Amino acid sequence: MKYKSVPNTLYEDAEKCLRLALYSNPPVMAALLPLIQILLLGDKLKVALNELEKACLSLATALPFRLRGRLLEEYDQNQVSTIFSCYEEALRRDPTCSYSMERLIKMHKKGYYNTIQLLEAIALHLDSVNGKSCIWEELVSCFLRLFSDNTADYEDCISCTNTHGGESLEASSKFSSVFFEQFTRESWKARCRWWARHHFSQNAYTSEAQSGDCKLLAAKAACAAHLFGPEFPYVKAVGVYIAKQEALDEISVLVRNKQNSVRLLQTLEKLTR
Repeated sequence: MKYKSVPNTLYEDAEKCLRLALYSNPPVMAALLPLIQILLLGDKLKVALNELEKACLSLATALPFRLRGRLLEEYDQNQVSTIFSCYEEALRRDPTCSYSMERLIKMHKKGYYNTIQLLEAIALHLDSVNGKSCIWEELVSCFLRLFSDNTADYEDCISCTNTHGGESLEASSKFSSVFFEQFTRESWKARCRWWARHHFSQNAYTSEAQSGDCKLLAAKAACAAHLFGPEFPYVKAVGVYIAKQEALDEISVLVRNKQNSVRLLQTLEKLTR
């Protein structure tokens, strides 16, 4: 196409106007995406990436981080740490962003993002949204991986904790290695209590049961079993409901996770006594 090799005056004017709008005071955030699109149409990938890097430093929203992460995924996949850092920062700025959450999950499945990082990212996301069934399923998978008897998972827990904490680790179990720092333990205790009132309340169960989404109910109940134990009211209620629905796959998921329950809150409280 002609504008790729010899941009015409209209193309140049559009690029100039979008850039002026983006960096006006206050900035017009609606100009960012079309600016990046028009730069890519003009074969200006490096310029587009430079614009996004600049926008990440100067703008307060999540969008430039999401766009930068996605462009790097497409054109420079070797920058793994930069890519997941972009999605992490996008999630911090907008915890409701399912797109950033799903990209981090995808990176985890490819082996580019470790389980502890994913656990914290999902928790941040679920602090702000009700959560899709696929997100709850990933959180359950994190618990199963981190607290399984798999040696590789254990070593991953220790290496990640040391990387972030910088302290010598003398853990007697996988559990204490994951929640080594007091701040992490206290934040998860607070989170468990908040989620018990919000995600796993009687009202939440009633609403979800009325919707008939057995997959969501089973995923959430499996997570609740890990957080609070198999006897937690939400877990028991969902168990009865999916049994009545004869949802065999969901019953299997819930039973397996009840049998391997981490009982996170109970263990955290014991550790801090």
